Amino acid sequence: MKTIFDRSLIAALAVAAVALTGCDTTEVLHAHFNADSVGALPNPALPGPPEGDELWSTADGRTAMLSIVDSPLLSSKSMRFVNVPALQRLVGLTSTHIRSDAHRLYISWSGVMNPGSQPLDIFVGAPPDTERDLGLLIGGVRLHNGVVSVWMDNERIFRRESGPRGVLPIGNYTANTRHFVLITVDRSEHYNVRFIQGGRTWTSDNIRFLDIEAGATTRPTLYLEFPPAGGTQSSYDIDEVTIRAQIPAMRRG
Repeated sequence: MKTIFDRSLIAALAVAAVALTGCDTTEVLHAHFNADSVGALPNPALPGPPEGDELWSTADGRTAMLSIVDSPLLSSKSMRFVNVPALQRLVGLTSTHIRSDAHRLYISWSGVMNPGSQPLDIFVGAPPDTERDLGLLIGGVRLHNGVVSVWMDNERIFRRESGPRGVLPIGNYTANTRHFVLITVDRSEHYNVRFIQGGRTWTSDNIRFLDIEAGATTRPTLYLEFPPAGGTQSSYDIDEVTIRAQIPAMRRG
């Protein structure tokens, strides 16, 4: 049975955003893994609503790298992403199409970082458009830097931005402890990060995009990646992934 922490918190934040901006939000991705079998690969066709969102990875059938687990810390079935040495480790969750006038995204999830020395890179950008693009991405060549770039390493959280400030710390996290992440993307040029764990909230606001063009995508994608350079076998559990798009409210006569 899932706890109400994730949905109640993100719902409250979304309601507050709508009230302040006079805009509506539409859920364009929701991954909760309830229908998947423990020990199996997650279903790439995420069950609706919404329809058309999807999950893809470089696991290629390897449950040692990607599988469904029954996580006591997340109180639910969750997806476990494992840093398996010598393999390319990349997972993407791609939303259904968003309206062209959507001007803000809310990306949220619950997670647990399990002990290990390998950092986890989290970025948001456009999905690979072709098999060639996907091959380049899997081959270790980034097509773009993404709109958002955050990573977790040795119980510290960092973010990247364009410009002279580059890489800066956000705060700290504790392994084997549940956390909640909310990323708000203003599609014009910047993003904000909220990282909540153990009653404490780490924040970083007005972070400039690494790639402005990626911010214009109509199918925003949340990527998780363990970098290709060595490291011990660490893993990350993730659940209740949502992407919401904010659009201007309809005028009523």
